[in-house]
Amino acid sequence: MKIKLLPKQGDIILAHNYGIFGWYVRLITKSYWNHCLLYLGNGEVLDILGRGITKLNYNKYYKNKIEHKFLRVKRITDYERKQVCNHALTFQEQGYNIGLVLGLKNNIKAFTCSQFINKIFADKGIILCKESLTVAPVDIDNSIFTYELDNPPNRQKKLQKLVEMIKYDMVIYNFTEKEIVDLIKKDKS
Repeated sequence: MKIKLLPKQGDIILAHNYGIFGWYVRLITKSYWNHCLLYLGNGEVLDILGRGITKLNYNKYYKNKIEHKFLRVKRITDYERKQVCNHALTFQEQGYNIGLVLGLKNNIKAFTCSQFINKIFADKGIILCKESLTVAPVDIDNSIFTYELDNPPNRQKKLQKLVEMIKYDMVIYNFTEKEIVDLIKKDKS
């Protein structure tokens, strides 16, 4: 049995990288996550870096082993996801607001990564967190309007372990499949 969850267009990626700037963001925001990006689909992300908002290949993050997790926005359609991504692409080459991150002058024509993610959803009428100059990755992570996707390899291991446990119980305790399903249903209530 192989179940594979894949990210969808419009998912949000939170990242924990180990550079000095990432450490600084985690320190001032008191968050494990220091960066967020938008998954565009087909292996591409929209990231906001020093050179501005840029389309990149997602494998760059995976291959570099930067720790990350996917969030999905609740109750939006695939059409709305596409609209958010198309809207986000109109901001390409807009600047990164490093001044705000460092506590210096705010550049209103530039964004932090979290401001950008929050804005592109808000512009399409989808609320993630309150509009603010100080929105941080932790706010996106803690939003009641998002939920975490399981990391596919971890989910696969959990499912394989569960199947092995069920097969073991069927052999050792002579349970039938129906008895196991009934026990699981009873445990949930």
